[in-house]
Amino acid sequence: ATWRTVRWRPRVERVDAGIACGLAGSVLLFFWPVLVTGAASIPFDLQGWHYPQQAFAASALRQGTWPLWNPYVYGGMPFHGNIQAALTYPFNLLALLVSNGFFEALPYRMLEAALALHFWWFGVGIFALARHLGVGRAGAVGAAVAGMFGPCMASQTQHYNLVLGASWIPFAYLLAHRVCRAPNPSDATALAVVLALQVLTGFAPGTLAFAVGLALFSGAQLCVRLRRGDARAVGAMAGWLLWAAAAAVGLAAVQLVPFAEMA
Repeated sequence: ATWRTVRWRPRVERVDAGIACGLAGSVLLFFWPVLVTGAASIPFDLQGWHYPQQAFAASALRQGTWPLWNPYVYGGMPFHGNIQAALTYPFNLLALLVSNGFFEALPYRMLEAALALHFWWFGVGIFALARHLGVGRAGAVGAAVAGMFGPCMASQTQHYNLVLGASWIPFAYLLAHRVCRAPNPSDATALAVVLALQVLTGFAPGTLAFAVGLALFSGAQLCVRLRRGDARAVGAMAGWLLWAAAAAVGLAAVQLVPFAEMA
């Protein structure tokens, strides 16, 4: 088959669904004192920085207003333009709306639950990426567990935006590799959506580092194909990757434009 006809599609088998459930169980055990018994809570930045912002956003939405401005910090400052508020991140916004439907104020545990959910999503992404690259199931599970509970993620539970953003990175690399392997619009569109979601999580330094890494990875893939003399395939790969990047910027413009104005 030529590069135009090859299509790679993951086949979700029952064992893979079972592994995803197992990863969810391991995350629940890891966060058990926080989410179930209440014997502990996540301190530091989550409590002192992220929760006040999310509570303010939830309060504004409950009153039927979009929180463009925060009058309680530094004598007043833009809120929508503050990318760390992650106001336009769809899953964060959904959590705020759900909270308003059931509670008078945003429960702190809801943010802790959101962190746990994204820990699990990060593990699922690592497992899927490893399987895509040819790693066996046991190795892929080991990679997912090491990624979720290794020192990097485990030490960053207080950093809400960082965890949310990290959870999308394995999926971005998986989709970028699929575009490089068999350029096509569906994978490029999925990559654009994932990139936009990563941006909307609101951790700008992490997004910048991730963008550099993904660009280097994609560039290396292009160089490999170019050395093989497959110029037509390289052109298609580059075109769809650039389209994904441009589409991601467009999708994330709802946050990037206010952020640029604030900066």
